Amino acid sequence: MSISGKFAAKFAAKFAALSAALLAATAMTAVQAADMTFERALSVEKEPQNWLLHHGNYQGRRFSQLKDINAGNVANLKSVFTVGIGGIQGGGRYPFGNLEGTPLVEDGM
Repeated sequence: MSISGKFAAKFAAKFAALSAALLAATAMTAVQAADMTFERALSVEKEPQNWLLHHGNYQGRRFSQLKDINAGNVANLKSVFTVGIGGIQGGGRYPFGNLEGTPLVEDGM
């Protein structure tokens, strides 16, 4: 067997082991998200713990029924995740871009 053949065999073996490990980890996931269906999107009020749509619901109310954050503790909130995006020039009132995202949450993820 040539050197390139040995390298290919080692690579294939490592790739197979990694693929098997990832597949096993996925199969052992304790909680899996439910399928997102049109009916589920129409009745998001039945799952207030999940923020499934960009505006919260199709009416665009952007209001959560959860009571964990209120006027008494909102000042204690801290950012836990940010992404610095450079080089994006906005066309609006902000000279360095205006990129925002609404987090979608399902089953705590």
